[in-house]
Amino acid sequence: MAPEAELPGPGPPAIAEARVPVPLIRPAQPRDAVPLATMHIQAWRETFAGVLSDAYLQSLSVEDRVRMWHRALHATTQPVPERIHVVAVCGEDVVGFAATRPGGEGPRPLELWGIYLLRAWQGSGAGQNLLDAAIGDRPCFLWTGRANLRAHSFYRRNGFRSDGAQQVIPEWEGMEVFRMVR
Repeated sequence: MAPEAELPGPGPPAIAEARVPVPLIRPAQPRDAVPLATMHIQAWRETFAGVLSDAYLQSLSVEDRVRMWHRALHATTQPVPERIHVVAVCGEDVVGFAATRPGGEGPRPLELWGIYLLRAWQGSGAGQNLLDAAIGDRPCFLWTGRANLRAHSFYRRNGFRSDGAQQVIPEWEGMEVFRMVR
């Protein structure tokens, strides 16, 4: 299947409505793999436009992300406290996610490996609710793109600080990332 030029995505209700609902946060389930994959790619395209090339962003494969999410959501038959996958849903639409894994050799026992929210839902409180559901107040670390300034502010508000570690991700067109810890 060829990559879609534009993935449709749910947005918040029209401004004319009295209140914009905050999406519901719940544990991700295997049935979420396809909507998660679609949302994940749309969020990357929104977040990294102008940072990664249009060609790279258009080459992202829904099928590859579906496989990744199937593996992640079926990673273990035994619960692992450090492996959390939560989604933000509005109606039947997945509009965001947060995911953690054991910290391995990192500076904390827990890594927030991903938190993404569709642009239309940023500022709704859903990002904070995703973070709270995934890590609460636990010590944690994460890697963030150097150019993702909005994310840096969000993480700092939640007690994260750079520890000086940085790297370049060759398979992401040499994107520079740095680590934040709390």
